[in-house]
Amino acid sequence: VVVPGELPNGCVPIILTLYASKSRGDYDARGCLKKQNALARYHNSALFEAVSRLRHRYPWVKIVYADYYKPVIDFIKKPSRFGECVVNLAVRFISAILFGISSFKNY
Repeated sequence: VVVPGELPNGCVPIILTLYASKSRGDYDARGCLKKQNALARYHNSALFEAVSRLRHRYPWVKIVYADYYKPVIDFIKKPSRFGECVVNLAVRFISAILFGISSFKNY
């Protein structure tokens, strides 16, 4: 069983739009909303602990926590590390997910 963590929701365009703030202090250096990302980190921490407890309670079951937060933040911080092709594909893929584009090859 794979238990996925939260993405850095404070960096998601729809969240940035819905919770836009005039205060620069509400944003981090990457332009993401601090409070939403703090909530995602808190959720992921609690979820990780719960998964750990389940692993100990049911050692015969393979339960894995999937950290989505850190890889996405790493990508946002330094997209060039992942190569231009990967960046373009990732932007198209994430846009397809966030905006409901049914076929991202037509995007």
